[in-house]
Amino acid sequence: MERRRWVGAEPWSDGQLGCGGPGVARSAARPLGEADRDPQTAEILGAAVEVHCTLAREFLEAVYQRALCLELRQRGVPYVSEAPVPVRYKGEDLGCQYRADVICWPEDEPVLLELKALTRLTDVERAQVLHYVRASRIRRALLLNFGAERLEIQRFVNG
Repeated sequence: MERRRWVGAEPWSDGQLGCGGPGVARSAARPLGEADRDPQTAEILGAAVEVHCTLAREFLEAVYQRALCLELRQRGVPYVSEAPVPVRYKGEDLGCQYRADVICWPEDEPVLLELKALTRLTDVERAQVLHYVRASRIRRALLLNFGAERLEIQRFVNG
């Protein structure tokens, strides 16, 4: 089995996206990068920003998950919510699994989404996403934190 190399031990890109005031377009609080040119990631981020701008940061994670799934559905993005992610060892299923909050485009080029509603992200949440991505062998993941003043985004790629 081929070993995969992670692009860095940390997320390869991170930042925050926020809402403008009334009548003001949503704006990026970070420079646009390579991932912003990825149409799938851009579609997910657009949906996440819409949810964050509409609900702000006052709710529990489950509320954001349901709202994001509704927004993804309205945008025509295929997804699976609470997707089981089996853990394998040397090709064998260990009989235990993680549950990813959302996996978009599960049949094509999947993107795993882990949602949080915290005042700030820590290494614990980053490690959780790394475990999910390693177990699932999904190439791309987004850690989205709806609990911060601006939507926090951390991207991971398994390369």
